[in-house]
Amino acid sequence: MQITFAPNKCHDFTCLGMITDVDTVFLVYPIWWYKMPMALYSLLEQVDFSGKNIVPVVGHGGSRLGGTDKDIQQLQPQANVKNGFEAYLHKTVRAEQQVEKRLAKFLTENGYTK
Repeated sequence: MQITFAPNKCHDFTCLGMITDVDTVFLVYPIWWYKMPMALYSLLEQVDFSGKNIVPVVGHGGSRLGGTDKDIQQLQPQANVKNGFEAYLHKTVRAEQQVEKRLAKFLTENGYTK
């Protein structure tokens, strides 16, 4: 099977130039065996988030952030990695009402909502 790419499509992360106008970036991901998905490691290696606030928002099965906040800071030393939000989602793939309420409270308390 041959894979071909359509012209004018971005196949690396250089197409994320629109983040220049953003102060805060929310990285939302599951924790897989104490790590972020590998695609996020690639993103953080290829895109310059210098001067940006990065907020991890994770779903996990018991490991909380799993140290991924430290991984993000190591990969993006010029970014400000903020305290993240984590939700235990072991038995469901959908956020339950209490998780939604906790997330809303987190966003409000940290000044991310208007």
